[in-house]
Amino acid sequence: MSKFYWNIDANNIDIGDIDVKYLDKYILVTKEIKEFLDNSSDNKKLFLVAPKGLGKTLVLKAKSQLYREKSGYKFIPDDKLTEKLSKVGFSITKEDLNKFKSREQWDKIWEFCILCLILRRFKIGLPEEINSYIGNAGELGEILTAVLQNRGAIDKIYKYVNTDLRPKVRNLPDEGINQIAIFIDNIDEGFEQHTGESLRIPDLKSSVLSHKVWINAQISIVQIARNLCNSFQHLKIFVSIRSEAYVNNKDATRLQLDDYSTFLNYSKSDLKKIFLLNINATPPERLCKSDIQFNRLTGFGMIEHSFIEDVNGDRKQEDLFSFIYRHTYGRPREIVEMGTKILKLEPDERTPANVHRVVNEVGHRLFTYLKNEIVPYFEEDVFWELCKLSKKNVITFEDATKIYNKIKSDYSFDNVFSYFYRLGLIGYVDLNHQSVMTQKFLPVGQYSLSAAPIPEYKYFLIHATLNEEMKKFHQNDFYDSYNIIGDGYPFIVNDKSSRCKHVHIGLNRDCVTLLIPELYKHKFLGIIQTPKQEWSDFNDVDKVVFEYSSGETLKLDIYRDNQSVPKKEKVLKEYFENSNSVLFYTEDKEVINKVIMYSEVLSFGYYPQNIFDNYTSKNDLTDKLVYYSKRFISKSELAKISKNLSMPTSKCMPTLTDRFLLSPIENLKSKNILRLKLNVENYGLIIAPTGKNVTLKPSRTVIRTKSNDEYQFYRLRQDYLVEGIYQFFKYSKQSGKELFHKDGNPKKILELFINIQALRVLRAQSPKRRLRFLDKTENRLFEELVQFGEKSLSRAVALAKQYRFTGTVAILKTLKSKGVIPSKSNFYSIITNSKYLDSYEEIIKLIDFLDIQPLRKKYKSVFISYSFKDSSFAMLLYSFLRLNGIDVFLFEIDDPHKNLKRVMADEVAERDMLVFIASKNSLRSEACQFELSNCRAKYDKTWEKSIIPVRIDDYILKLKKHSIPQKNRKEYWSNIKMIKDNNITDYSEFIETIDYQLFQNDKVKKLINDNLIIDTLK
Repeated sequence: MSKFYWNIDANNIDIGDIDVKYLDKYILVTKEIKEFLDNSSDNKKLFLVAPKGLGKTLVLKAKSQLYREKSGYKFIPDDKLTEKLSKVGFSITKEDLNKFKSREQWDKIWEFCILCLILRRFKIGLPEEINSYIGNAGELGEILTAVLQNRGAIDKIYKYVNTDLRPKVRNLPDEGINQIAIFIDNIDEGFEQHTGESLRIPDLKSSVLSHKVWINAQISIVQIARNLCNSFQHLKIFVSIRSEAYVNNKDATRLQLDDYSTFLNYSKSDLKKIFLLNINATPPERLCKSDIQFNRLTGFGMIEHSFIEDVNGDRKQEDLFSFIYRHTYGRPREIVEMGTKILKLEPDERTPANVHRVVNEVGHRLFTYLKNEIVPYFEEDVFWELCKLSKKNVITFEDATKIYNKIKSDYSFDNVFSYFYRLGLIGYVDLNHQSVMTQKFLPVGQYSLSAAPIPEYKYFLIHATLNEEMKKFHQNDFYDSYNIIGDGYPFIVNDKSSRCKHVHIGLNRDCVTLLIPELYKHKFLGIIQTPKQEWSDFNDVDKVVFEYSSGETLKLDIYRDNQSVPKKEKVLKEYFENSNSVLFYTEDKEVINKVIMYSEVLSFGYYPQNIFDNYTSKNDLTDKLVYYSKRFISKSELAKISKNLSMPTSKCMPTLTDRFLLSPIENLKSKNILRLKLNVENYGLIIAPTGKNVTLKPSRTVIRTKSNDEYQFYRLRQDYLVEGIYQFFKYSKQSGKELFHKDGNPKKILELFINIQALRVLRAQSPKRRLRFLDKTENRLFEELVQFGEKSLSRAVALAKQYRFTGTVAILKTLKSKGVIPSKSNFYSIITNSKYLDSYEEIIKLIDFLDIQPLRKKYKSVFISYSFKDSSFAMLLYSFLRLNGIDVFLFEIDDPHKNLKRVMADEVAERDMLVFIASKNSLRSEACQFELSNCRAKYDKTWEKSIIPVRIDDYILKLKKHSIPQKNRKEYWSNIKMIKDNNITDYSEFIETIDYQLFQNDKVKKLINDNLIIDTLK
């Protein structure tokens, strides 16, 4: 049973592996296979004909095993289930090639080889001349190779066929050999050098190769096998060959051969049964829990599409097997490989996202396999050009005609669509007598060598296994928005008159760089721009062309107030009746109202007060979907717009548009056309909530979120890791701070800021919510967010703008209020609860750079008293207290204060608590004792605890009063008693080696929680 558990290669199956009593557990016995496996004496079926991957070997081996259950038969081979031809290596001259391209030559070779095979098997002597040519060869492949290596003698030794070989085979029953069964497999693989890339190499070798050798070698063996079986009643020869070769048999004997042949084919339901057979054979511990048999492989039965929608704008769902099936060419081996790769995932890893990824990867691999199967070879260069020119996986007849002509002109290749249609890679949309449109693909391996042209229908289709190839040219933008591509699937035509009109208001920078080009892809766009000085060039032209550095162009007619009446009427007619894209450069209220009224979706990058004040049907906006589109949108801004529109907030969709304009727009006028050249970065991203009638279609550029949680994730990613990093970089330039080393690498403070911004996104939602739509571990997601932030930084650097020096923190205040850089509470909650941040010195620099103030309302302020000889530990404690938002004062060694005692006294009085670092150095320090005396005096007045002693050695525990010099004994001992009257925390373990995590969590947190939290109940 184990050999049939997701077994892709039937070559691994040997005698005894197949239990013929339970054959249906291993093989899906279709009507055709049942007929072939029938062992009755009147069964004429000898040959299996099918493309590669349909299980010819497995069925032939099952037939061999069944025969071995019968008594009285002798078998060739006797020690394995089938004779398998390995690659037959032989070289021929140009003069010999014509012989081996002909059937007649192969008829002689196969008849001779098969007869010799039979006689050698039963140790019947051969003529010496034959022995001298074939030596000790006993298997079919060995005999064939020997004959081909001595091909000049074929005609000479063939004379023995009628005089010696045939009579001896006829007389085998006299030797007690009454029934013989021969099983021959893999004839096609024996002559593979005559197909594929070998034929494309322009050298002497390819000139003596021909796919006709491959074809006629296979056609001939079945013809000879039939003839021999008819001549010798005690002989049965079973052979498998490829259908591409078989269908090229144009002889009159073809119909006779059909009677002896079984043609393997599997319906979709057959393949699903094969899939289920393998699931049932899988150990339960490798499966998922489900009451539905098929769902036990993955735990679910439906998969949602990212780019394909139904008529309501919702993402289409497809049952999982159909999804898997259409990413194959409908062959059992491919279906089993899909299951094998899915099964390699652990059961808890078989999420929809991972299964989707695996199916696409396997589908792409199947295409690479198919290319190597094509006879005579696959037209690689033409294929790449087809992918490049095909902008969509649904191609209109008009576009197909342009592609056809282009490839014919550039490659001298006639009818590219018919060629790939015959390979099963291009399909078409069929229209039946009931006007139902259905997708059609030919099965692979049937028609590759035929001359069948593709029907001239309105739409052509690109097979789903080519998706990864198409992405190399078009990312995800090539997916048709309304049709899942697959054989037998229905096809929906979205007539442009029934598609929604999208009206955009205003040509601001964010919209003109990305949103408008994305909308224009759907061809039904109206832009309203009231006359302004910066766009005054629209005043005297009738068309505008936006030209982008990527090569993309947008062409729109212009409606303007100073045009002639006939011209304006023509433009309006083209817009409303023919859905031409138009830019309305007008202040005509009636025209603006009409354009808005007949739109289904509106978008704008700023609130167009002047337009909506004049909009007479303002209440009708509640029936429309409205986008507010910018790179950054605050909640207050969105609420204000929704209020002005008298709409529920949920109806005004915040759509984030992310692309930078790299240089000013260049204008060029000629022949009544205005050309606007925009140099924008290649990167682009639009984040839009999902909804009915949404014009923006999912693509590499457009992220259409399915839930509020998903939208919030992408919004925060945009706010923190695009806008936040851009503003941080800009502020550093305005402040004169350099964030890069001389070698161009970012300084640690910059890397740290990116990490903190990534953590802000990560912490905004619970892991459970994130997993619903991202399906990633926290570590993996954090890595991806950091990489995204680094990409945003490189984009900001590429702008190469000169920023005016300001040197003011007012900018920071604004950025914090917007939320694009962290406020103090947000900042401290991130840095004190993260396993990803460990560079505390750089965090302190970042706190100062961002002017992050302490959490004064939450924590008491601190003065640290220490000896300069203990400055390393003092700075460590100072830093970690600051990392927690504590307002800390600490003298540094090079502090420029002149009157230190006065400053000390004032700071001790002003701060809530004095943290005293007790050590031999500090207790003997006059300055530290002065600070202690001031702290004690403060306590005597307030009666409130004002000291937190920590020790870094055990000197204070051993110190006696008499050890203190007489001069200061009374004062200093009073200070020491004050210290000892309080709980002294031991920090000595951190003097030699610093464990930062333990220091933060065990010591600093306890110090803060026990002493520095402000009691708000007082």
